Amino acid sequence: NMGDTTASLTPDVMYGWRVKALKNWIKESNGYLKIEDFQRAGHLDQFHYLGLECNDDIISLLQLNGEKKVLDVGSGIGGPARYISWKTGCQIVGLDIQESLVQASNEITNLLNMGRQLTFRACDATTDAFTDTEEYDAFYSILVFLHIPEVPRKILFSKLYKSLTENACFCIEDYCLKDPSKPFTDTEIEALTTIVGAVYVPCQDTYKKQLKDSGFKNIQFEDLTDTWTQWTIGRRDRFLEKREDHVRMHGEQVYKNMEIFYNTVATLFTGGRLAGVRITGSRGTTSSDLYVGRNLIQNKKRGTKEIMDNVFRQI
Repeated sequence: NMGDTTASLTPDVMYGWRVKALKNWIKESNGYLKIEDFQRAGHLDQFHYLGLECNDDIISLLQLNGEKKVLDVGSGIGGPARYISWKTGCQIVGLDIQESLVQASNEITNLLNMGRQLTFRACDATTDAFTDTEEYDAFYSILVFLHIPEVPRKILFSKLYKSLTENACFCIEDYCLKDPSKPFTDTEIEALTTIVGAVYVPCQDTYKKQLKDSGFKNIQFEDLTDTWTQWTIGRRDRFLEKREDHVRMHGEQVYKNMEIFYNTVATLFTGGRLAGVRITGSRGTTSSDLYVGRNLIQNKKRGTKEIMDNVFRQI
């Protein structure tokens, strides 16, 4: 059953190759790299769907600017934080439980001289290691909470609520179960846990209640399932097409892990039970930033052509 475990799960097939792959890319780019150059690194720098466009959506939604201090929960190799901070001037603190990713994030921060804007900490934010209070004007978390089981996740939500300033807002992108009356199959649960490390994927109503119980208000869910389904299929197909390039750069073993991972995710979305959501909300009952941001995003629907163009920029 999903959610039985108490530990966050980040399988090696999903993450083991990440640092090596980005370092291979940096090495192949040989020489002096600027932040702009990393926009060419695509899926090696941005682990989430739609890459930089997703980051741009977060900037719009949360109305981020140079005045703001922002928390990135599950910052990975630091791609989104680097880009968002560079684009808006905001200060970002990134937390991740994987030491190797945090170390790589800090190395790249130094390489780019971005130390004044970016701080990365190896920290399990579900524990007493994270006690920041009324510190951040916003937080975002991209495809991270799916790795965190139910009990620690509820603890984390309460901690995140306390970490925000009075007018702060948030943006989460995550997995959901599309329909509680149609649970995941055993095969899907196996794939979600062992390949994707998704240990707990509740339905929307349960998810919303957990956020509300932690104190958050003004919560809205936006369904991204169609976009993510098209995007993950496109990513897989494009990845397979460019097999030789990937094997040349990363070696056969890393390529195999990437292939298993990208295949699995596309299959899960085509199964029709997995949903993708973007969740926004605030600490207070209203947030003027979020009001502006939601209106901007509402008018931004992506068609199939735009989604495929995006895939081609990632891989």
